[in-house]
Amino acid sequence: MKRLTALLLCVVLGVSLMACGAEPAAPAADAAIPDAAPAPAESGAQPESGGKIFEGKEITVGVWGGNFANNIQTCFVDPFVEDTGATVILEEYGNDLSAKIRAQYEQDIPGYDLVSGLGTTDTLWVCAEAGALQPIDYSRLKSADNIMEDVKYEYGIGAYASSIHPVYLADKFPNGGPTNAVEYFDLEKFPGNRSMISYVPTQTIELALLGDGVAREDLYPLDIDRALKSLDRIKGSITKWWGSGADIMQALNDGEVDAGYFWPGYAYKVKDSGVNVEVGFDDVLMNVDAWSIPTNARNVDVVYAFLDYCCDPELAAKFSIQSGYGPVITTAFDYMTEEQANRMATSPQNIDGAIWVNVEWWEQNFKEAERRYLEWLAG
Repeated sequence: MKRLTALLLCVVLGVSLMACGAEPAAPAADAAIPDAAPAPAESGAQPESGGKIFEGKEITVGVWGGNFANNIQTCFVDPFVEDTGATVILEEYGNDLSAKIRAQYEQDIPGYDLVSGLGTTDTLWVCAEAGALQPIDYSRLKSADNIMEDVKYEYGIGAYASSIHPVYLADKFPNGGPTNAVEYFDLEKFPGNRSMISYVPTQTIELALLGDGVAREDLYPLDIDRALKSLDRIKGSITKWWGSGADIMQALNDGEVDAGYFWPGYAYKVKDSGVNVEVGFDDVLMNVDAWSIPTNARNVDVVYAFLDYCCDPELAAKFSIQSGYGPVITTAFDYMTEEQANRMATSPQNIDGAIWVNVEWWEQNFKEAERRYLEWLAG
């Protein structure tokens, strides 16, 4: 399968992934976004037979908890169950998803039949390398043509784009706050408390290099030494290390930080509550989280049918509107208003500001980069 590349994504979209929330790679939180766009004549998500074709069959889907699980339930599970009669159990997982999937495979025990949220720069390939995931058979997906080509992985299907954005409290910057990576790292021009994600090096290393003046086209291979030195410049001003959407909302609501690189859905939720928050779309770091099928999944026919619902453009648009994730389904924006699309990092009007992480580089270097980043955090 083709790997994710920034150039092709810009062409196709012009497509998540976060926090990771992330909830690593963590998903972005619910965004309170204006009411829905006009509905299409039909969603295309109906089973061919029109009957309860999976009555008595059950699958367990691993998902992030909280609002993320609620969005999966209302956008995908409810219509699928209604149409097919299947039983779909959503099981919430934590930060040890990769270990759970590998244990399920190694011990040959029942567990997930499908998982959402495997990061394409880390947990996806870690699980695949261990033999814990089965290759995706795209011939079994009626909706395969809806999926952007560059998020069709061998062991996963792109679910959404997870992005981190420059965000600042406008009241703290009356003349305008940092709107890109260089400005974010410029404490002289834009003084104030900062916030950074705490648990993964992906996106953070790229951000540090951009903040040090590296051009986006020169990011890879990543210079870890230079990135950590760049992070040293602002480490003393980082007053909030965030690891969840709740952390982001608290930081903004309580004024703990003046600026941060955050998942946009949570930032917009705070903004829509009345806080004077600005969300930027320049130097946005984006990754894709994937749907994957464990090697010993049950009822794989039900799993593929459910994935067809998840890849339906109208349902995918509904999920993005509710969650704040950028869709990676080609025509999902046809089911959004302009105002809704303006809040999506993968929309045609915003995609030029996005920088997609290089999956190939992270596959080869994640473990070493993570080790060095965590050592730096602890230092």
